[in-house]
Order: sequence, then structure tokens, then C-alpha cells
Amino acid sequence: MAQVTKVTVITTATLLTAANGNRKTMMIKNNGAASIFIGNSNQVTTATGLELPQGQQLCVTGDTDAYWGICAAGSQQVDVVEIL
Repeated sequence: MAQVTKVTVITTATLLTAANGNRKTMMIKNNGAASIFIGNSNQVTTATGLELPQGQQLCVTGDTDAYWGICAAGSQQVDVVEIL
């Protein structure tokens, strides 16, 4: 089963997806006009997070942690797809 969530990432750490022990795969797609930065802590920053440029996606398999995002300015829209 797939769950799709739309998230608005802002300039403070934004929860993209909570920890989920049932998750098999997760995909984060950056639909915004600028990069977002992703980490598995609410302490993620633009300096410490993994950069996900506009229009790109990140797929993660076998990780059940929570993921957080942040952007440098304004807000960016992302889709988070979880396969359970």
C-alpha cells in the first residue's frame, strides 16, 4: 500500500515523515523552485542536510526513521510517498 503526503518545507526543520516500522520504501520529490535539505533529525540545517535540488527525488529503502527537511528561504512543496 502506498501513502502520499504533500508537505510544505519552510526555513525551520519541517517533519516530512514520522518514523514508521512498517515502511519498506520512501520517495521524497522536490516540487519546489529551489533546493531542500533532508536529514533524519529535527536539527537538520542547510549546512548539514542532504541537498535535494528542485525537480529531483530521493528514494530510500529499508529505513524506518523519521525524516525532516528545511529550505534556505521561503517555502518549497514536496511529495512524500511511503510504500508500506
